[in-house]
Amino acid sequence: MNDQPDSAENFAQQAFYFIERRRLDDARRVLREGLAKFPQDPDLLFHSAQVEWIADENEKAESTVRQVLGVAPAHAPARQLLASLLVERGELAEAERLIISLLHDYPESAELYGRYSRLMLRTLHLEKAEQLAIEGLRYDPDDRECLLAKALCETVRNGARPNQGLEKLLTAHPESMSAVHALVIALVNNGRMAEAHRIAQGALRADPANEHLVTMVRELRLQNHWSLKPLWPMQKWGWGGAAGMWFGAIVVMRVLEKSAPEASGPFAFAWVAYAVYSWVWPSILRRIL
Repeated sequence: MNDQPDSAENFAQQAFYFIERRRLDDARRVLREGLAKFPQDPDLLFHSAQVEWIADENEKAESTVRQVLGVAPAHAPARQLLASLLVERGELAEAERLIISLLHDYPESAELYGRYSRLMLRTLHLEKAEQLAIEGLRYDPDDRECLLAKALCETVRNGARPNQGLEKLLTAHPESMSAVHALVIALVNNGRMAEAHRIAQGALRADPANEHLVTMVRELRLQNHWSLKPLWPMQKWGWGGAAGMWFGAIVVMRVLEKSAPEASGPFAFAWVAYAVYSWVWPSILRRIL
């Protein structure tokens, strides 16, 4: 390796060498030297954004990658990195537009289909995610992102049956657990506890020593227990669901008091019993399970 690079390309190659090995301080040093001589070089700027992203300096990374695109709007790696950064901060619609534009330019890129599929998993468009994964696998049957997305969709769809493909993928590529975790959280936030539980169980089979997964599966098993099914509105919508149910119960009681007074008492008793059950039973069940 040339210890004293004399061109932007050589600086970029040396920086990439250090980035691959996660020697970020060395990469920063090389990039500082390179940018002092070639301040508008898109590859040097891109590698700077990479370093910032790896170091969890996402705001800086996004600013730098937008600087890259100001100099070289068609820079594909920068556009991909920007899409990842947008996903990280929840700008999913903008990230989707960016990935679609990349697919227009690179229509046979399995990696891009995998990225798009992963984004659709995050937004719970599972059918579209699976279609994108299958399309990507046409171009590269071994693409990890596409295989993972397809396996996750199959796990959600096929119920409690173990998915050996998912387990093998997660065993071979433990870094893919972040995608699994994002999907589980999205499913939980959408009130789809059974599907979240199946995904978490598949991940735990691949990594049974993972204490975080053990805790997650235990909590999801609790929330998915048959005796908590009546609490589904609160599981799906949280405090909003609870407030809606209280408001609905008050309205029903007022209506019954006027139209069917003989039913208002039993309804009020049943509602109080339901409220007590919702407060007490989950904590009891947690101790039992």
